[in-house]
Amino acid sequence: MELLRRVAYDRAVALGLAPDQARLLADAVLGGVIVGWDVGAPRDDGQSPSSDRREDGPS
Repeated sequence: MELLRRVAYDRAVALGLAPDQARLLADAVLGGVIVGWDVGAPRDDGQSPSSDRREDGPS
């Protein structure tokens, strides 16, 4: 996980963000991955959480 954070930070700095902004963005990216990882993890019954979601849109 530290590698992902470092890559996000380095990219943000390379794009011109100030170090404080780059740290904030890197933390946000890492947090999003961790939350997404947890959301995408199979439940105890083996089903993906996404199978409970209703997709709204054209039928």
